[in-house]
Amino acid sequence: VYEEGAPHVSKEIWEMIKEREIPVLGICYGMQELAHTFGGDVAPGLKREYGKAMVSRVEGCTSKLLEGLPAEFQMWMSHGDKLHATPTGFKHIAGTSNADFVAIENPETRMWGLQFHPEVTHSPLGPLILKNFVVNIAGAKQDWVMEDYANEFIESVRKQVGEKGHVIGAVSGGVDSTVAAVLMTKAIGDRFHAVLVDNGCLRKNVGSLV
Repeated sequence: VYEEGAPHVSKEIWEMIKEREIPVLGICYGMQELAHTFGGDVAPGLKREYGKAMVSRVEGCTSKLLEGLPAEFQMWMSHGDKLHATPTGFKHIAGTSNADFVAIENPETRMWGLQFHPEVTHSPLGPLILKNFVVNIAGAKQDWVMEDYANEFIESVRKQVGEKGHVIGAVSGGVDSTVAAVLMTKAIGDRFHAVLVDNGCLRKNVGSLV
């Protein structure tokens, strides 16, 4: 993040985030970008860290991001650089034996950073951290179901196609095209025409099954 030519979030994006008070969760390089942008110190670590690591919460930590997590928990690390000093206005909320600052926060600006990866299966409690951010911090509602998306898609198709329009759609028998074909049929019935091209390379009986 400190090297010449390293990718950075543009000034315009940061201004938009501030103006709209959008919560931010920087993961791995994302945390380093937060630190680099707001006055922290990111530099190579003496020891690279790849794999499982035990993360310890700072004593007395009451961060919403780590709510419900034990004092020590397993997470997956994958980094060579590390944070040596927290950025202005941030405080660290967790560390490891290899890095003091692996989780930071600034609730006033609604920004959080994690050096580890809560999104991978090797981080058993990662989903809880992500839920804390999405639900408890960002305030997302938990009333969405796949049926909502399907209904929105169906209504969108009906508006675009109109009452008399027809649609041709290619299908392969795979999940994506099959789901699309089913939704299109629900939307406009027999005005959707599915087309399968048998190029001679299909698996046995796939053409007839589709």
